[in-house]
Amino acid sequence: HININSKTCIDNAFTNLQSQCFTIDTIATAISDHEALLMKLKVNQHIKNFRLVRSINEKNLEKFKKQISEVDWNCLNIYNDSNGKFNCFLNMFEQISNNSFPYKKIYIGKKWKLKQSDTLCKLKSFVDFLYDAFKQSGNPDLKQHFEYYKNIYNHEMEVERKHTNVKDIVSSDNKQKAVWKIIKKETGENIYDSAEHETPSANDFNTYFRNVAVNITKDLPDPSTKPEAFMTKVPVNGRSFFLYPVTPEEVSIIIKQIKNKSSFDAFGINAKMLKAVEEYIALPLCEIANCIFSTGQFPINMKIARVVPLHKSGSRQAASNYRPIALLPVFSKIIEKLLAVRILNFFESNKYLCNSQFGFRKMMNTTDAILHFLTFVQDSLENHKHCGALFCDLSKAFDCVPHDVLLRKLEYYGFRGVTLTLMESYFTERRQFVDWHGAVSTSVELGKIGVAQGSIMGPLLFIIFGNDLPTNLSCHSTQFTDDTVLAVADQNVEQLDEKVHTALQEAQDWLTSNKIVLNNKKTVNIKFTSSRRHPDLQGGEVKYLGITMDSLLTWSKHVDTICSKISKATYAIRRIHAIINEECARDVYFAICHSIISYGILAWGHSSHMSRVMDLQKRAIRAIAGVSAREHCKPLFTKYKILTAPCQYILRQAIVTHENRSNLILRGDLHDYNTRSSKDVVVPTFNSKTSQGSVIGCRIYNILPDVWKGENVATFRRILKNLLLDNPCYSVNDFFTISCVEITNYK
Repeated sequence: HININSKTCIDNAFTNLQSQCFTIDTIATAISDHEALLMKLKVNQHIKNFRLVRSINEKNLEKFKKQISEVDWNCLNIYNDSNGKFNCFLNMFEQISNNSFPYKKIYIGKKWKLKQSDTLCKLKSFVDFLYDAFKQSGNPDLKQHFEYYKNIYNHEMEVERKHTNVKDIVSSDNKQKAVWKIIKKETGENIYDSAEHETPSANDFNTYFRNVAVNITKDLPDPSTKPEAFMTKVPVNGRSFFLYPVTPEEVSIIIKQIKNKSSFDAFGINAKMLKAVEEYIALPLCEIANCIFSTGQFPINMKIARVVPLHKSGSRQAASNYRPIALLPVFSKIIEKLLAVRILNFFESNKYLCNSQFGFRKMMNTTDAILHFLTFVQDSLENHKHCGALFCDLSKAFDCVPHDVLLRKLEYYGFRGVTLTLMESYFTERRQFVDWHGAVSTSVELGKIGVAQGSIMGPLLFIIFGNDLPTNLSCHSTQFTDDTVLAVADQNVEQLDEKVHTALQEAQDWLTSNKIVLNNKKTVNIKFTSSRRHPDLQGGEVKYLGITMDSLLTWSKHVDTICSKISKATYAIRRIHAIINEECARDVYFAICHSIISYGILAWGHSSHMSRVMDLQKRAIRAIAGVSAREHCKPLFTKYKILTAPCQYILRQAIVTHENRSNLILRGDLHDYNTRSSKDVVVPTFNSKTSQGSVIGCRIYNILPDVWKGENVATFRRILKNLLLDNPCYSVNDFFTISCVEITNYK
């Protein structure tokens, strides 16, 4: 400890090491008037693990654009096959990429360090100079100058840190991940470095990922019925699938729509690089796509996947606890998107896809699937029936799809000649390698099962593969790709169990025939009832598409999950508030909290537990504003333009009612009188409490001005949202207290 009048040693370091294993000294830190102890230990040298990444910045992008713009793509005309054309294009693109974006080493586990500007570096040097001068002279004036400039330096460092954090969050594709990374960085919380722990090798991962589906299906019994027998129940009109030509404009649109991810494929190319030169590569890619469509040959270099293992849970030493993230060539995604659009249009226009499938289809999402299932349950309960549901878990369903069966199904739907040849070429000769902390496995060829992971075509092909399942069931079904639920209803409990057993057997027959494995341990059988007089039917819960349901549909378990997530999000906002600005804090809220509340709100929003969500949402808003727990929140919701949870529910209910207005009965349809309520929707009557949420949309819609009801969906949504932003509601009943005059004034 050094001050003007004395110098004392009051700090100590204790160790059980031998004296030859360490040295100790003091260093000036300029943090306080104490010097720090520096203890140097002799340790074994640690081998640093690293990975190679491209250096992509504005300067390199401009260089890349210039070189790509000067390429003469007429060289592609030399080749008549798609492999030749694409390899020629890829070689030139890869060569320019390597020249423009050189690789650099990024060491894994390297600690984050704030990069200081030149001004900050000079200020830091000046602060150090003042400290050294004060220490040598003991001059009180120098100490005063040192403390003054040290405070300036600390303030500028905070400003720089905020600016860096805001920039990292705003520019991130995954804002939630970026937020938690900054929190861990600022709090000093350790981020697990798998490079320093024993994990499977890249080759071990590759072997496991390649064989997992084979090991699952090898013990399947021989089916008693061939897949073709199930297909015939899907009516087809005999039309053939045709691939119409691609235009450069279509390619440009698809490139712009690709997610701006920073991950690199097997050739070291990512979406950001493609988007930078979209106008120059649209024409050659169009030529390659048309060649693929006309020859029925999918290029081999578009079928190489770079796989990165991602830990799920459990021991990090077991390959089974990792999820394979397959990164396919970026160029293959463009071709797949062109192909997928044409296939989906063919199936939709011919109405081949079953109505119970909601996965990856136009104007459909997971909420639609959830509501489709809940409508059946609520209708059953309304008719005084119990409802039994089987939530089927299919083991590695995407990886187990047999190519030969899928090709026969495509042929049944109208794939013939070159289109069928193209699909066969798409499946065969696929290869993958695993990239694990800089170590790359050998490339292996994949088997004759499974749709390509990480592909655009994969989900669509699985939907086509399972399209004949619902037509071979005698029960109600809901599907979102491989997430399947079977539902039956009956007043008698014993007959209900028989129907559940029959549904399971029908599904099992189809699955066995199509070589898909049902995971009996994870398949859940739950019964829904509206009466508490049947305790034997109550109990149990299930999570379907992210929504937790209990047997009485009270939604308490789901709200528990939401509240837990909001609490974590609120902690993140509060913790990060000091190191970002208010505007960025609002962005963080929308990134990690808003979607938690809004997801599936049409299903659970009428629950009495909504008040718990509302209370926690208020905490999150106060965390954004940095105010006390007693601060009034309604002005804050309006200020930040954030909808309360009940307002989100009101908005979604009103929009759904508006979209389906033509399918609803108006009061004016029941009589010929010109009454004030003639344009109101007739509100259905329900006896069951679980069905009451179905009428809220009609009640909300009826108090809105008639002039709004003539607007298109986008305008209707904008007007109602503005009303709700200016009038935050803490419950649905609050909305009905807004005056008619106030509502009418919104345009």
